[in-house]
Amino acid sequence: MKQFKKVSYNVFINNLEFAQAVNDNVRKATTPVQEIERDLTASYYLAYDGFVNNGMGFAIDDTGELTSVFSINKGNGAAIMKSAIDNGAQHLDCFDGYLTTFYKKYGFLEVDRQANWTAGQPDVVYMRKLTPAEYLFGLIDKDFDYSIK
Repeated sequence: MKQFKKVSYNVFINNLEFAQAVNDNVRKATTPVQEIERDLTASYYLAYDGFVNNGMGFAIDDTGELTSVFSINKGNGAAIMKSAIDNGAQHLDCFDGYLTTFYKKYGFLEVDRQANWTAGQPDVVYMRKLTPAEYLFGLIDKDFDYSIK
């Protein structure tokens, strides 16, 4: 299993920018680096195999929001999500489609959605991590507002 190491904002952004340049899927699924503001409350992680690997990473802010998840190679999703959850990922937003299905596999529940700001593009889906009881036993209250406030 891949290990992830906490890195500085600048190292993370440089690696994300590289990933966006070499992989169309990363570029389409992540916010352009020019639009990512430095968040002093966030922790930034990159894969580490004796040296920082520029192929995959993620960020988590102090509220537990998971952002900027990326990998230039297929097959790394489980390792990324395990590390992100272990490091406190509790909620996220993503574009509807593959990403929504992907995050559901790791125990995230859709709590809200909004139309994309670009007409004709997928909705923005807001998700939160299920508690262990909800995940294991399906204890979801259909009448409860799970929106992240």
